[in-house]
Amino acid sequence: MRMRNALNCWRINNRTMVESAEFKRSVINYYGRAVDVDSNGKILSARCMVSNDVFSYNELTPAHLVKHSTPQLMRCYGLQPSDIDNPRNGVLILKAIEESFDRLDTCFLFNSFSGKLTFKVLRPYLMECRICPSSNTVMKTFGDIDGKELQLPTDSGSCPYKRVLSMHAKYAFARALQYGWIVPTETLDTYFSVSDEDLEEPDFIQPLSWQDMKYDDIMSFI
Repeated sequence: MRMRNALNCWRINNRTMVESAEFKRSVINYYGRAVDVDSNGKILSARCMVSNDVFSYNELTPAHLVKHSTPQLMRCYGLQPSDIDNPRNGVLILKAIEESFDRLDTCFLFNSFSGKLTFKVLRPYLMECRICPSSNTVMKTFGDIDGKELQLPTDSGSCPYKRVLSMHAKYAFARALQYGWIVPTETLDTYFSVSDEDLEEPDFIQPLSWQDMKYDDIMSFI
């Protein structure tokens, strides 16, 4: 159980408060999200990968999937610690969406028929909350973006690490079940190995379905 606890890096106290400008630029460029760029190459605005709306550069954040403070966990996904700042370990989203992701209030699901990733809001309270309270033009709530496809380039094949998003979804569903936000019959198709059939979840968690994970027991284990 200690390893299951350690694998869960999605906690607010694991968030890096100072974002890396270099990582942010690499994520924006990798997914082609820049909208306005000045004559000096400075990015002024870009599109959120979930809502697809244009926001100022400062309103968006390059959210790490495996948190920057836990590079050693990359090995659990068949990757190297140095991959922590690979743009595939990030998505460009609003700060409120990043916080919901880190709290496991939201996650990304995979549609095996369309091959698309979609945003899932698990915490009912969020449905009425605005995704960017400071914006005077975008009034969307989390309910408005529930079920939205993650916006990815169609020509380059650029995509975040699905294995990480799949594991995150497994933890998020376990937490949502513990808190009564969903029922055990809810459907979650894990997609850890969808990009590489030889990939397998770590041995200490692979046999467990999200219904069996008992999230509170994992989090209380010291």
